[in-house]
Amino acid sequence: MEGTAGTITSNEWSSPTSPEGS
Repeated sequence: MEGTAGTITSNEWSSPTSPEGS
């Protein structure tokens, strides 16, 4: 699960519309 979350987080950071990228 952590591996998947890490990948998603990485993509989210690249997305300007993502909360994590904000």
